[in-house]
Amino acid sequence: MKILGHVLAIGVSAGLPIRRFVTAVGLALAISVLAAGTALAGPGGAGTVSVTNHFHGVIDQESGVNPCTGQSGVLTLIATNAVEHITTNANGFWATFTAEGVATFAPDNGSPISGHFAVWDGENGNLQNQTATGTFNVHIDGVTVHETIHMSLSASGISTSFDKSVLSCR
Repeated sequence: MKILGHVLAIGVSAGLPIRRFVTAVGLALAISVLAAGTALAGPGGAGTVSVTNHFHGVIDQESGVNPCTGQSGVLTLIATNAVEHITTNANGFWATFTAEGVATFAPDNGSPISGHFAVWDGENGNLQNQTATGTFNVHIDGVTVHETIHMSLSASGISTSFDKSVLSCR
């Protein structure tokens, strides 16, 4: 069973439901937009291509354990509002994703607790550099999680990355 704090974090090993959704949708759209952008931005192409997608009511659930109480249960994330922007041109791409909504943890024995979550992801790449940064915040009664993830790759091949999580219980 996963600990709620890890479920709420956006790290790859955490298996966060909304992060998997963001990654799957983002990857599919990025591949299609990058392919179209490369063709359109090339010689005789239309130049810069931008795509915006809006999502509402995306629901995901996962079993977990509340790290503050030790209770097992189900975490439900409902992305009430989400938007994604992707822009490509001959020199690279820029993409961002933002979602916010309701987070609820329903323990196997006890009353559910609810709160709010927000996730943001921004990525860009050009002919020489790439960066990606993401943040995840959730406040559920008694549990607060904040995570920041960053990765960059310079033209000289120097890679920098970190994943910082903060959990607080009250």
